[in-house]
Amino acid sequence: MKKYPKQEIAKSLGFSDVEYNKNLNYGDLSSPIALKIAKKEKKKPMAVAQEMIKNLKLPESITAVSVSEPGFINFKLSDNYLAQLLQKPWRVPLRNYIAKKERVLVEYSSPNIAKPFGVGHLRSTIIGDAVANCYSALGHKVIRINHIGDWGTQFGKLLYAFNKWGSEKVVAQDPVNELLRLYVRFHSEAEIDDTILNKARYWFKKLEDKDEQAVRLWKRFSNWSMEEFRAVYKKLGVKFDLEKGESEYIALAPKVVNELKKKKITTESEDALVVRFQDKDITPALIVKKDGATLYMTRDLAALRYRLKIMKANSIIYHVGSEQSLYFKQLFTIARRAGWVHSQNLIYAPHGLIKLKEGTMSTRRGRYIALNLVLEEAEKRALAVINKKNPHLPQGQKEKIAHAIGIGAIKYNDLQNNRTTTINFDWDRMLSFDGNSAPYLQYTYARLKSVGRKAKVQPLLNKKLNNEERVIALKVAQFPEIIASSAESQSPNILALYIYELSVLLTSYYEKYPVLKADIGTQKHRLAVLLAGAKTIKCGLNILGIEAPEEI
Repeated sequence: MKKYPKQEIAKSLGFSDVEYNKNLNYGDLSSPIALKIAKKEKKKPMAVAQEMIKNLKLPESITAVSVSEPGFINFKLSDNYLAQLLQKPWRVPLRNYIAKKERVLVEYSSPNIAKPFGVGHLRSTIIGDAVANCYSALGHKVIRINHIGDWGTQFGKLLYAFNKWGSEKVVAQDPVNELLRLYVRFHSEAEIDDTILNKARYWFKKLEDKDEQAVRLWKRFSNWSMEEFRAVYKKLGVKFDLEKGESEYIALAPKVVNELKKKKITTESEDALVVRFQDKDITPALIVKKDGATLYMTRDLAALRYRLKIMKANSIIYHVGSEQSLYFKQLFTIARRAGWVHSQNLIYAPHGLIKLKEGTMSTRRGRYIALNLVLEEAEKRALAVINKKNPHLPQGQKEKIAHAIGIGAIKYNDLQNNRTTTINFDWDRMLSFDGNSAPYLQYTYARLKSVGRKAKVQPLLNKKLNNEERVIALKVAQFPEIIASSAESQSPNILALYIYELSVLLTSYYEKYPVLKADIGTQKHRLAVLLAGAKTIKCGLNILGIEAPEEI
């Protein structure tokens, strides 16, 4: 397995722990190894560090070694070594940097049929997609899964509402909004007359029993919804390897239930089947209703078993809202007790919600914001910016760039945040084009590429780097480790922050050391530094699912 630059240096020194220095006045890299030895041997850290460097054989990549309080050993890397890193900017996938290629399943987005694709689905969709891209960039076999919510008692409600107040002709004209109107009306009527809940259960039972009318309407609801969902995914540039509704796992549910019974994991409770847990913080999970009907948990267990046994997943990652924490404790505990999980990783990566000023979004009450409207507004605002910055571009090119910038702004506004943070919906913040934003990063990349086109010279490093160039080289060197950290922690905000910091360094360097006004040799050298950084920015943005236009 190929080592990251930091690991490569550590290995050459025989050290187990080497980190990039935040304060480069002490050196490029540092190791706390003397502190650990001193604690173990009850000695003074500075004395241990001084003794260690006396007989330390330095590789060619290191030109100097020093000691700083309270006992860190610091190293300065050679210009030649750093120049080599800049001459070979990172490309993905980084297959040589992982010990073992694994089959990683990432489930995200997962909207519900017959409900609008609201902005509340945005976090799961773009965070999950970015994390899947990180695993793919590392060289793993990634399967992106959209687990569609197309079954459950809500369809009984919708079937009842449709037959009571709906019209197929009216719904066909604006399917998802009309279905939402019927769904909201059902809940409004149920607050007045709760007997209609029994009628909804009756309709869902008809659907489970494969009643011809119920199944036909359910399929129409599904087809209408998927058309809208796929239009949104196309705009977001999000693609899935597997789109499967939970209804497709119903046939597998009886086998799962029988297995849990045989292994004495379930118990009967008031004619229903439940799983109880030793952990008092985990409430019992209902597996089969007293009328024999399955639940979301049953179908999810069937899906999990299928992914482990049939799809041979090494890791399964669920990007779902933080309100589902208890549910995933139940799901994973049952899977482990059933003996399905051995060396595989089951990961629940919760994310905070997007809230409106009125509170949590609720389709039952019609309190939501359609995502397609947000995306359209983002593109309109981006187009206005393009018209001011570059009015002479062809209209088709303007619209293409506006799409990249608008969608990028929406994505990055979310991805730069810690995924566990709850975000309050704010139009201006959501569509911000200032400061630490996708448009700033995209503009930085386009500006650097423009310099490359105007320079009309081939980039070539002279292998003598100034302080700013050393800092940029060190930053570029960290790229693969940043991707790995983002994947392992399910946190694309780590990569987002890295790209922003690199962009700031490159902008500052370009402004301090102009390319076009310098002599040819200097032009080649400075351009090599800038384009190495630009390639890294583009690669990072693409992993986040954000386009990097060559011109803005």
